[in-house]
Amino acid sequence: MMPSVADAFGGLGQTERLRVITKTVQDFEVVEDAQDSPGVWIDGILQPMNPRELLVKPEGERTWRWWTLWTQDQISLDSVVIVPDGTQLRVMSQSDWGQAGYYSYQLTEGPTPS
Repeated sequence: MMPSVADAFGGLGQTERLRVITKTVQDFEVVEDAQDSPGVWIDGILQPMNPRELLVKPEGERTWRWWTLWTQDQISLDSVVIVPDGTQLRVMSQSDWGQAGYYSYQLTEGPTPS
């Protein structure tokens, strides 16, 4: 069993309050509406992705704006995370470090929900 590193989160960076919007089914359609949905609030640390990690991305995706999110909360893939300045980031992948007390996500600035 891995030791919990949740207590070390405070020293990793500045924690921000983020809003997460997930997809729902309404009237037999998938809906993702950031305006009407209150979403779920989480605390996390958002950092630009390390340049070395960008090198392993496919060539066409290297120019995208990638971010790494560290949080103790679990988020669904393809959810939208709204940062305090209003920028919407899409959850593209997850690294499950739940046994150690945190999750790591790769996010990119994607299309805005319709």
